[in-house]
Amino acid sequence: MAGLKLLAKSPLILELSNFVMAESSEKEKRKPTVIITIGMAGSGKTTFVQRLNAHLHQAESPPYILNLDPAVANLPYDPNIDIRDTVDYAQVMKQ
Repeated sequence: MAGLKLLAKSPLILELSNFVMAESSEKEKRKPTVIITIGMAGSGKTTFVQRLNAHLHQAESPPYILNLDPAVANLPYDPNIDIRDTVDYAQVMKQ
């Protein structure tokens, strides 16, 4: 749980919070923001996306999330598009 507290105070989360909370008129003029989250196993990708998703929902600006990891067992959020719906990871590993 201490890791989550550290993540909440990280400069990246704070900067994203400031970015997301920009004025609505400015928001309408901007192109969509795309965040691609990659990293080693256990590096906090899922936690980061979960926290960002929760923050954006709270700010009434729900994100559009794609899960492109067919091997992930479960996600603490519901992606809009999930590669697991079309790719059977176990079958791919057998080939």
